[in-house]
Amino acid sequence: MRRMRLWVLGIGVMFGVFLALYLYQPPADNSYASRYLKENPTRFLQLGDYKIHYLVRGSGAPVILVHGGGTWLYSFRNNIPSLSEHFTVYALDMPGHGYTEYLGEPAFDLDTFAEVLDGFMMAMNLSSAALVGNSWGGGWALYFAEKHPEKVRGLVLIDSSGFVGRDHWEWEILKYPLLGEVLSKFVSRSWVEDSYRKDVFHDAGKVTDEIVSEVYKPLTFPRNRRAQYKIERGLDWKLTEAAMGSIKAPTLIIWGKQDKYVDVRSAERFRQNIRNSTVVVLDNCGHTPHEECPAAVNELIVEFVGGSKSASTGARNMTN
Repeated sequence: MRRMRLWVLGIGVMFGVFLALYLYQPPADNSYASRYLKENPTRFLQLGDYKIHYLVRGSGAPVILVHGGGTWLYSFRNNIPSLSEHFTVYALDMPGHGYTEYLGEPAFDLDTFAEVLDGFMMAMNLSSAALVGNSWGGGWALYFAEKHPEKVRGLVLIDSSGFVGRDHWEWEILKYPLLGEVLSKFVSRSWVEDSYRKDVFHDAGKVTDEIVSEVYKPLTFPRNRRAQYKIERGLDWKLTEAAMGSIKAPTLIIWGKQDKYVDVRSAERFRQNIRNSTVVVLDNCGHTPHEECPAAVNELIVEFVGGSKSASTGARNMTN
């Protein structure tokens, strides 16, 4: 009987602790003032219930940059200056990321992100554009191209999502109800640093304190904490995979050979499923080659977007 009471007491204590963690709302970390935002004037666009944070640079043909999960337009800091010498570059924080705000709670499914991209293009008076997306951002751009082929003149997928499968464990775990809600509240600066040094970048020496601080700060915003697990649960890659053969836009697939999030073999799988596509694998690059190996990625994008409207199919490897 005593053992039973202790067991019940233990269960009660555990439940109480878990409930306390579930209800806990950590404050945003405002101890770091973004150096990138100080040096790069950005804007806000009211788009329905969204207040979209974005940046525009350069002139010429429009190119829209779509960041991956857990980061923001800062992800393209090493690409915007170079690309804007050739194109009008638009980079935006997608809902649930960076400094974009919203009323209520979006569905955070593929249609949510496609609608935001569509509304953003209309607000910018863009009838069509080249889209560049990394990771989740590649999957969002892919779905947009499947739904609005007439609005995509070229598609660049960088270590992209889009096929059904399991995510990296630290994202996959967010799919579990209650557990994801709790864990999302305890994303720390040290976790971001560890993730970037061990998994995101191939060369940990390229990960600076500034990179960690710029990525970490928006992740502490309550709306972004909630969004991470809601997006993980809301993205149905069966939709993008099923419609991949309908892509009409010429497509460039760029992959980091040492990607620990999405295996490099996925690059060839994309090429086999998307007509008029080509693959370039960059050696000595991880999951975000546009950050880690920007010179090579910038050259590839400039050549692709500024070149002919049809891409040559095939695959090649490059050493960065």
